[in-house]
Amino acid sequence: MLYIDSLDIGGSAVYIDIHSVERSADGMRICGTLGDGLYEGEVLIETGALSDVTFADTWLGGAGFRDFLERCDLERLRQALLATVGTISFSARH
Repeated sequence: MLYIDSLDIGGSAVYIDIHSVERSADGMRICGTLGDGLYEGEVLIETGALSDVTFADTWLGGAGFRDFLERCDLERLRQALLATVGTISFSARH
């Protein structure tokens, strides 16, 4: 589990629990659970030429997602997630 930053206005730390990492054509795809103690939801972080963050509940309408976004600045959260995974060194185990 990685703590992102105190982006949450209520003072709770935002964290990501990484479930999987896979290589893409020009970067990585990182899947995990994102939360702040009041909300947890799935997130996909893609790095490379077209880095992006996709929140599953944007499409699935999960409970608590709107409240989570009210506590966090969405663009700041996206940038913080990309910056955090950019600092991690991933290695393959054989």
